[in-house]
Amino acid sequence: MEGHGTRGRRSDGRRGDNPINLVTWTATPAPPFQNGTMSRTIAQTLASGSGNVQAFRNGTVVFRLENRWTHNTGIYTASIAFTLVAP
Repeated sequence: MEGHGTRGRRSDGRRGDNPINLVTWTATPAPPFQNGTMSRTIAQTLASGSGNVQAFRNGTVVFRLENRWTHNTGIYTASIAFTLVAP
């Protein structure tokens, strides 16, 4: 999973934007899903497995922005690309 946070532009921690690594997620069921932290530069694994994993047809992912007093007031958005890799 790759992502970047925005508030009208790409987030890099400058000009009042919040770095995307302040966004974490919890995912169920585990396995094959796993919890993690978003990164602007490094793809993160949301789920993995081998063999027939069709028993897991549904999953839940909850994203959270770390609560800090230093966050600017506003609406924050993020773009996420999910990529499935299979042999």
